[in-house]
Amino acid sequence: MNIRQVLRVISILILLLAGFMVIPAFLSLIYDETDAQIAFFASISLMILVGGIMHFYFRKDRPGVLSTRSSFLLVALSWIVASFCGALPFFISGAI
Repeated sequence: MNIRQVLRVISILILLLAGFMVIPAFLSLIYDETDAQIAFFASISLMILVGGIMHFYFRKDRPGVLSTRSSFLLVALSWIVASFCGALPFFISGAI
């Protein structure tokens, strides 16, 4: 099992989620929701920081064929990370 390849893909996923979170952040700017603006931009900043550091650290790992075991780990971690990143603005804003 190649955990470095899995974490490299997870770092790309985090960066993609941060990119897609820009859409609701700009909508909160349009509708002048200051609590949401702070939560979204803080979440985006945190996700870019974490994803960027991970991607910088694992960038030299060449993509290759993942084993079945690594693929299962990748899918499980992807769901967990995506759920956490999606809930991050709600935690920061205090909605949850």
